[in-house]
Amino acid sequence: MSLRDYAEVLVDIAYEAGRRKFRPSDNFRDTAATLIAWGDEFSRQHGDANRTEKEYLDEIYRFTDEKLRSVPSKNDPNAEFDIAFLNRTALERHGYDTATITDGDLQKLAERMGDYYCESSKFSEDLRTACGDFGLKFRDTTNPK
Repeated sequence: MSLRDYAEVLVDIAYEAGRRKFRPSDNFRDTAATLIAWGDEFSRQHGDANRTEKEYLDEIYRFTDEKLRSVPSKNDPNAEFDIAFLNRTALERHGYDTATITDGDLQKLAERMGDYYCESSKFSEDLRTACGDFGLKFRDTTNPK
């Protein structure tokens, strides 16, 4: 993919993210890094596509829409925060082959790990310990005063 083609993909993704007021944190560099990673992933997936076809732009917007829905924005009152973080290095360190895994696959795997952990018996105990370390007070809702 040429630098110009890559730049156009990145601009399309950034434009759509800006139009929808995407802001995962107060740190601009975090947002920029996220958008660049999305541009990289899209470019890997569609490197040899014909960019003059209308469907190509539609594919960029579908890709961006999926990404924007998968990452909560800072101002979203229903924001969820990932409890698991995975990268290729961690998977390889545990013996897994990462040659064909995409960034989207990594995110889905991390979400699945988070779901499994949050549903496990250990989660409640670890949450209580972490909240206590953080200084949050426990409010027993089963015995109202």
